[in-house]
Amino acid sequence: GNLNQIDEEFIEHLKDFMPNLLSPSSLVVKAMADKEVKAKEIIQYFKSYIEIFKGNTMPEAKSMLQVTIEANNLVSLASAKELYIASMESLCGGERPYLNQQQLDTEHSLIVESALAEFDSRKKLGGEESSLQYREQLATEIEKSYNHYKAHNESKNIFKAASTPITLFVMWFVLYILSQVTSLLMLDPLADLASWLMWGLFSLGVTWAYIKFSGEFSEIGVVIDWMTGEVWDNCFQTLLNKAVERGSETAMKQAVTMMKLVSTPNPTMNLVSTPNPKLNLVGTPNLGPKKRL
Repeated sequence: GNLNQIDEEFIEHLKDFMPNLLSPSSLVVKAMADKEVKAKEIIQYFKSYIEIFKGNTMPEAKSMLQVTIEANNLVSLASAKELYIASMESLCGGERPYLNQQQLDTEHSLIVESALAEFDSRKKLGGEESSLQYREQLATEIEKSYNHYKAHNESKNIFKAASTPITLFVMWFVLYILSQVTSLLMLDPLADLASWLMWGLFSLGVTWAYIKFSGEFSEIGVVIDWMTGEVWDNCFQTLLNKAVERGSETAMKQAVTMMKLVSTPNPTMNLVSTPNPKLNLVGTPNLGPKKRL
C-alpha cells in the first residue's frame, strides 16, 4: 500500500507497539487452555478475528465470544484430524504394503478413537453443546478420508489388479475342458460353441490388456472389469468358499476321530502285570510248608 495514506498517529503508535511485540521477552510459547498452541493454530484464530473486525464498527462482546468459541473448536478439530491423517499415513499411505480389509478396519477404529480422544482432551469454550457439532463434523471428515485410504489400499492388492485376466483364464480353461469332452462324445455343435466362446474370451483378454497399457477406451475396460468381477463373485468365489468350507469340515471330523482313537484305551493290552499268588518273590513254585525233621 501507499504509506502516505496511513495516519501519522497510527505510525507513531506502531513504532512503540512493534518492538514490544517482537522483543525476545515477548516471544514466548503461546498457550490456550493450558495447552501449547502451534503456529498454524494461531493463524486460525487470526482469520476468525479478522472476519469479525472487517466492519467499521466495534463488534459486540457476544459476537467476539462466539468467534472465539468457533475458532477454539476448529483448532481442536484440525489437531484431531492431523493426528488421524498422520496415523493412517504410517499405516497404509504412500509406499506402505497392502493390508487385509479386516485388519485395516480394526486399526482404523483404534485410530478414530485416538483422534476423538484428542478432540475431547482439549478444553473448549462454550461447553459440550457447542463442541458437539464440531465433533460430528470431525467424524464426517474422517469417514471421507477413510474412503480415500481404503481405495488407495485396495489399489495395492495384486490379486485385485489381476482378477480380470485370472477370471478370463479360468473361464477359457473351463471351456477348453468342455470342448474336449464334447468332442470325445461326438457332440460337435457344443464343441464348436465352446471353441467360439474360447476365441471370444481370448479377444476380450487382448482388448483388456491393450486398454490397460495404452490408457485408451477406459470405459470399455471398466465394463470388462465389472463383467469379470460379477462372474468371479457369483460363480467361482461361491464354489471356492463351499470347497474351503467342506474341506474345513472334513479336516475337523478327521481331527476329532484321531483324538478319540488316542484317548480310548485298548482293552486287549494290559500294561500292568498281575502277580501270581502261587509264585513266591524269587519266581520258584510254592511247595507248601516244610516238614519238620
